[in-house]
Amino acid sequence: MLAFGSWGPGDSDAEKMHTDMVDDMINVTARAFLGLTVTCARCHDHKFDPISQADYYALAGIFFSTEIAAPGTSAPWVETPLVNKRAIERYNHRENVRKESLKAKQTQLREFRDRAYRSLLPTYLPETARYLNATWRYVGRPAEEEKLSGDEFARRQISNPLPYQDKTR
Repeated sequence: MLAFGSWGPGDSDAEKMHTDMVDDMINVTARAFLGLTVTCARCHDHKFDPISQADYYALAGIFFSTEIAAPGTSAPWVETPLVNKRAIERYNHRENVRKESLKAKQTQLREFRDRAYRSLLPTYLPETARYLNATWRYVGRPAEEEKLSGDEFARRQISNPLPYQDKTR
């Protein structure tokens, strides 16, 4: 937990960087287990704080003796893989296979949709003018028929055509 700190890419002064890392570890530990912020004790004592500067540096001694970065390096973390390379390669291979399968299925779906739309064209394209005319009649219907739903209006048009309706069909 303590080695997962968020540190920058590195400081030119490796010793200062290591000190800042230890300060962060002390801060995380004190907040988590003591419920206190103690980082101000790095520089000075407070009259009524339960953690003195001496206590802070006692904790720092513990953390300075732990190694999370190789001595003399400015790398703030140890790059230890959590899984071996073979497991990573297997995962990447499965992920690539899954992506290719998904891409193929999306292509099949697009092709199916396009075929379905093309098959509907001969049926519905010739009727487009009639549908638009019916919509125009519904939108411009007389005031006494404004409360009718689209279905009711269509049924009335079929059973009792109005004088303004196209009677050629």
